[in-house]
Amino acid sequence: MRSLLPVLLFSAFLQVAGAQPVSSTFELRGFSTDPAANGETDFKGPTEVFDTEQRVAFLNTYADYGRRFFDDPDLNTEVVTRADVRDALRRIKPQPLPSVRRRIRLDEWKRLGEPVEPRGVEPFTPPPGTEIVRKAGNSALTFTAPATARWTFPSQVWRGRLTWRAMPSPEGETLYRLSDRAMIPVASVGFGADGRLFYTTAGKRETGPAYEPGAWHTFEVDIDFGQPSRTEVVRYNLFVNGRLVADYVPMERVVTGGPGYASVFNTVGKLNTFTVEGAQGAMLDDLLVTNYLLTGRESYPFTPETVVDESFEPIPEPAGWTSDGYRDSLWTRTALPAAHGSERHAGEALLLRTSINVGPFERAIWNVEAVYPEATLYVNGREVAVLRGMRPAEVDVTAYLEPDADNLLAVKVHP
Repeated sequence: MRSLLPVLLFSAFLQVAGAQPVSSTFELRGFSTDPAANGETDFKGPTEVFDTEQRVAFLNTYADYGRRFFDDPDLNTEVVTRADVRDALRRIKPQPLPSVRRRIRLDEWKRLGEPVEPRGVEPFTPPPGTEIVRKAGNSALTFTAPATARWTFPSQVWRGRLTWRAMPSPEGETLYRLSDRAMIPVASVGFGADGRLFYTTAGKRETGPAYEPGAWHTFEVDIDFGQPSRTEVVRYNLFVNGRLVADYVPMERVVTGGPGYASVFNTVGKLNTFTVEGAQGAMLDDLLVTNYLLTGRESYPFTPETVVDESFEPIPEPAGWTSDGYRDSLWTRTALPAAHGSERHAGEALLLRTSINVGPFERAIWNVEAVYPEATLYVNGREVAVLRGMRPAEVDVTAYLEPDADNLLAVKVHP
């Protein structure tokens, strides 16, 4: 029996005296005399008993005991190797195919998110010196001359995230500027003319690692304006291709020492503008800006809000999408299972299309494993069923399919 904290006792009953251990596992529990501790406790809620530090201490004790119990100091011993898994898979007997029935898997589809209300979205207008270029099925903003592009959005005043894909220009530097009204700098990052990434912090420019010319790079900037009191230095992280380049550094226009340091106000209070200053040949794609807003509720302390979502792709018109003559070349390919929604796509229905030739048949059944919350099924433009809930369904589509011909299957999953 081992005591970790005054309110915690740990014990493990693992073997009988004079005998081999009766189990290859162990159990570690924390006990409290607090009457609110009734079974599993909430992390935050009415049965909350342990604070964060106590929970971390419990997990550390659990890991320390596990190292000794399993004689595995680093807790990284492979239980089963990849070779063992491949060997086991080779020994599995293939499932016999039916001799009368044929099963055709419907894995590959095209998809589109359709708002319940009309889109009403104004297409992005490229500024002078730029144009939207589409290559290999992807559209991106391309700088045909030195130019500036700018987006404004509701102010980030607590937490925020900006992500985008970019290709450097062979002609010179490309700068991505985050600011308040394009007047007060928050941070500037980008591709330097010297072949290295750069970022700004506390009034100075820092050099980062080298970047690959002629290749796409994914940028992510995580903004932290701190608590509403603004008594601490505001900071940000920069990731490029998943690699941490700037590690929670102060923003560009901040005071990190002297009379103004940690005063009752900060020199940067909000972020609402994203500007690209690109040389000829620079490219930008998939710009996404997310604000995180405080709610004042303990059970749901913050909520995300997508304020910029620009892929530079033409917006497909979904009218007539269940017909065979509809052109779905602008739709995205997807494999099932597929999901759609979240805050970013709130209120949108998921439209799915695929084509199939079943050959000759006497009877055809469309097996649907699950849809949620509700879906309408179409075959060759005709509605065949409405499914609800997470239950498997079998839909007889014999009267809707044509033998030895391409048939269009379509599904609308309602929000």
